[in-house]
Amino acid sequence: TAVQVEQHQYQHQGRGDEPGEAPGRASRCAAQGCQRSRHLAGVSVAVVGSRLRAAGVVDCGPPAFEAARIEWGFPRFGVDISDENLPQEAARESLTISFVKGCYLGQETVARIDALGHVNKTLVGVRFDIAEVPAAGLELTAGDKTVGAVTSATFSPRLGAPLALAYVRRASNEPGTRLTSSLGEAEVVKLPVG
Repeated sequence: TAVQVEQHQYQHQGRGDEPGEAPGRASRCAAQGCQRSRHLAGVSVAVVGSRLRAAGVVDCGPPAFEAARIEWGFPRFGVDISDENLPQEAARESLTISFVKGCYLGQETVARIDALGHVNKTLVGVRFDIAEVPAAGLELTAGDKTVGAVTSATFSPRLGAPLALAYVRRASNEPGTRLTSSLGEAEVVKLPVG
């Protein structure tokens, strides 16, 4: 079944009669008011996975995905971000905010932050100088002040050290800033790493 989605042609090869497979179709997340989000529904994960493996893609497990996600600085909803976070706190403004679009829910808050030029905390990468991967919630300090907390962490193959995503206050969130924790020393790093 061929599907036209935003000027791009997506071709689903399945006929819908293989186990766990249904013909692909495009749908819009209109219930959430999305204008750009599109997805192909009805294509089973098993079918997509088998086709990727046939094309030479190597399987990886959740730990590898988590390491890549954190190395790229990609927050996970419910772990690193929630509906309580502002897009600017999660460094998502270029992906999620339109400053030329008409009225939308939350526009006043977003515009106010843009006019002020900053938020009080930002999601950043933090490389630890220890072997142990820190747990979510670990507090980060600068001097005698608590300036942040880890939201998720992994061992980074690219850095050869534990790497975390953490919300860190504005005065301490620039790459190269040294922080401490109950586990030891850490440093804010630029994301993506490598």
